[in-house]
Amino acid sequence: MSPLGKCVVFFLLSLAVVFSGLDLLRNNEKCVNESMDNSADFDNVGQVFFSCNLDGLQIEKDMWRDILIERNLKGKPVLVVWHSHLGCKTCNDFVFTQVEKKIGNNLPVLFIGTDYRSRNSTDSEVYLSPNESLGLSVEELKVPFMFVYDSEIRHLFVPDTRNEEAIDMYLDVVSMRYGLKEL
Repeated sequence: MSPLGKCVVFFLLSLAVVFSGLDLLRNNEKCVNESMDNSADFDNVGQVFFSCNLDGLQIEKDMWRDILIERNLKGKPVLVVWHSHLGCKTCNDFVFTQVEKKIGNNLPVLFIGTDYRSRNSTDSEVYLSPNESLGLSVEELKVPFMFVYDSEIRHLFVPDTRNEEAIDMYLDVVSMRYGLKEL
C-alpha cells in the first residue's frame, strides 16, 4: 500500500474511534445492569462495572459540597481526577501528565488525593485525610480514575498506562463536550 493510502486508512480509523467515543458520551440513558453489585471483581477495563454503578450518582458528602463551593465549582462541570499516594506512583504520574497536557484551561480540573501524610490543599488540588473519602467503591482499588462532575458523576474512566490513546480520546471528548471552548 502506498504511503498516501496508509495515511488515508489511518485517518479513517482515527475518525471512527473519535466518533465512537462521541457517540458513547452523547448517550444519556442510564446504565442498568441488575446482576452487578459492589462485590463484583474489577476487570482491567473497569468501564462497564463502575460506569453502570456510578454514572448519575451524586456525591452526598458535606466536605465535597464545601470543596466545590470554596473553589466556585458548584453546578459547573469539572473534571475530577482521583488518586492515592498509597497506590501506583507511575500510574498517578502518567494520569497527571496526560491531564495537564490535554486539558489546559479548557475545563476546570480538580485533583483529589488521599494521602497518609498531612498535605495542604490548593485551588486545584485537594488532599483528603486518611479517614475521608468520596464514598465511591472504586476508591478501594487505589488506582487513579477520573470523571466529570456537574452535580452528578458522569463518564467515569479508569485509565490504563498501557493505552495512552484511550486516555487522550477520553480527555478530548470530555473537553469538547464540557469545556469552556472548542479544542
